Amino acid sequence: MRHAYLESVLRQPAVRLISAQNAPLIISFLYEEFIRKGRRAIRHAQLIAALDDALFALRSEHGPDRYKDDAVYYLTEWSSEKSGFLSKRLHDAVNEAEYDLTSDTEKAILWVESLERRPFVAASSRFLQLYNQLAELAYLVEPDVERKLAEKRRQRDLIDLEIQRLEAGSEPIADPALIRDHFLGAEETARSALGDFRGVEHNLRELNRTVYTSIATSDAERGSLAAEALDAHDLIWETDQGKSFRALFELLMAQSKQREIEHLVTTILSDPALAQMAGTSILKTFLPSVVDAGIKVHEVTCGLVEKLASFVADRRRPESRRFMELVKRIEKLAVDCAADPPDETITFLVPGLSANISMTTERPLFTPARQYAIAPPIAAELDSAELSVGYQQMLNQHSVDVEQLKSTIRDEVARHGQVTITELAERHPFVSGLAQVIHYVKLAQETDTALICSERTVPVRYFSASRQIKIAHLPEITFVAGGASAIKEHQHG
Repeated sequence: MRHAYLESVLRQPAVRLISAQNAPLIISFLYEEFIRKGRRAIRHAQLIAALDDALFALRSEHGPDRYKDDAVYYLTEWSSEKSGFLSKRLHDAVNEAEYDLTSDTEKAILWVESLERRPFVAASSRFLQLYNQLAELAYLVEPDVERKLAEKRRQRDLIDLEIQRLEAGSEPIADPALIRDHFLGAEETARSALGDFRGVEHNLRELNRTVYTSIATSDAERGSLAAEALDAHDLIWETDQGKSFRALFELLMAQSKQREIEHLVTTILSDPALAQMAGTSILKTFLPSVVDAGIKVHEVTCGLVEKLASFVADRRRPESRRFMELVKRIEKLAVDCAADPPDETITFLVPGLSANISMTTERPLFTPARQYAIAPPIAAELDSAELSVGYQQMLNQHSVDVEQLKSTIRDEVARHGQVTITELAERHPFVSGLAQVIHYVKLAQETDTALICSERTVPVRYFSASRQIKIAHLPEITFVAGGASAIKEHQHG
């Protein structure tokens, strides 16, 4: 490790977390909520409530002067660009921020956990795992086919010997210490696998951020930017970490493999030798956690592809070019501000924007509404004829019965085979005004038994509200029997 490398490492979020002033609070809280419970993305309200409870417990134990700030302040500080302990993203479905550990934060917390003295170290399990990996690696690199066959025969003989012991009932009972040893080794492997998922997700999100910045600031052609982004995306998946992650995720996505893992975990945790360790084991939540992590990585990949597709397919119209140029300038300023934020808070005034303050004491007291009564002499002065005229005018409001119009069309078509809108107006006058005409046209558009000829117009008579005859010029509409087939015959005829 060289001096320049160590200088860069000491600036990483993982080292800043360990040396932070509130490191005991940060590490203990994040370990409890994310790692021990096997959770990944936690919504803002849930994490604030959990942090409030944790702060209350710590202040009750260490005094009210310990950790004086509130939960919102701490969470904002931990997820800021300066700290980088938590990643903060907006959840599209619920429009609420959600938080997750960054890859560096998880590494730092797991490193601190490894410093804890354990009464039992899984040395045998690690050695056995190392031996199996070396044996598998030696088999893979062995070029001699005969030696590979000999190794497979040796393994087959060992399996046959174990089968004979089981059939004879002479298989020894497993030592509880050996079971706990293998169990601790399995838990370490599970934590490492979940860490790999966070590492791949972190790399893909950094790629997304780079692509968005390039789109906002670069003036290069769309095709070249998309090609560079896709090359970087492929490069991530071509690394050893990317290949290992993809192989693991494809393996875990198989339903048969998921059922097999669930059965194995249930069998292991029910063993009496693991009674004290099963309650807090990461294996209980490993499968849901790793499936959720894989889905999140897949969502990040899909988001990158969708962003590139929309960017390449973007064809701006000439009238909106000036508007998009302004948007481009604003995006560039936003990227520059994010890279080098100002020391002071930026404030500006919006003309005409002010708060409407309404004090409680300014509100008037309740005043009951005044009630007015019509005196009987006034009502008696009204003539009965005047009352009847007003009543009749109130009732003479036209309403169109659509079902009656449909019945009229069906009767005329059944009687004559077909009927035009002009014939309907002659046989059944449109006394409900222009509304009745419009409803006939609407019925013609909605049904498949009407032929509308827009090339020819015909005069249609209807009566207005004042009983005057009006003329409306409409496209020639013919209602026929038999549906679409009859309309085609009518058109050919």
